[in-house]
Amino acid sequence: MARRRMVSYVLDFIYGATTYPSGWIKPGVVRGYFAKTEDGHHQRLFFSHLLKLGFKRTHWQLVLPGQTAGLVKKIPPNAEGLDQYHVRFYKDGRIDCEVEVNCFSSMHWVGPRKHCIEPLEEMLGFMTGISEHEKDVISRQFVVDNHHAHKCIRKVHG
Repeated sequence: MARRRMVSYVLDFIYGATTYPSGWIKPGVVRGYFAKTEDGHHQRLFFSHLLKLGFKRTHWQLVLPGQTAGLVKKIPPNAEGLDQYHVRFYKDGRIDCEVEVNCFSSMHWVGPRKHCIEPLEEMLGFMTGISEHEKDVISRQFVVDNHHAHKCIRKVHG
């Protein structure tokens, strides 16, 4: 059973990595780059504060279309077994959060995942050194976006 899960994990990883490039191929996304716009400025501000909250850059992420940055953070597992935040930033100003099974778990590819803005809003509320106006502008960039995420999952038939 463990061998089957490992084989499935490797096949899912290969499928995901051939569907979208990884951070190994797109190191600029791992570092994070932002448009020279008001949205880009606020994304960079939020990104830098997430790093202070313990978020990490990762080369293991899949880079979705239009993504300019991404960070992950392990969290205590919830009732569904979700134990990692993955925050993605996009060139059009969107910021998305996916709560998922961590990327080194055998359940990462097939496990439950949820796109939501509540963790982003909670983290933003704890941040100091950001004015209420800036927090308001940043929070308007939060979206629930699972448009591409379902394409990362290999379809298994039979």
